[in-house]
Amino acid sequence: MSQTKNIYFNYFRIPSDQLRYKQWMEKCHTVHLLKKDLAILYKNYRVCGVHFENNMFLNPSSRNRLTMNDVPTIFSATRLRDAYG
Repeated sequence: MSQTKNIYFNYFRIPSDQLRYKQWMEKCHTVHLLKKDLAILYKNYRVCGVHFENNMFLNPSSRNRLTMNDVPTIFSATRLRDAYG
């Protein structure tokens, strides 16, 4: 019998702060989105919570609130598999 983990992911808005939004776009390798209006990105785009380290959350158990200055850092398939099975 195999066991599977039920994992629920939270999604986070692109920051409305100009500097942080540029950092997020660079880290996510989505610099092509820098051409879009920031208000549109903030309203319509999200980054999945799996791309953030546990220590970047105010509440690591539910992972639904990021600390103020964090940027996504996890993009390796190996690191994602290790973190979420």
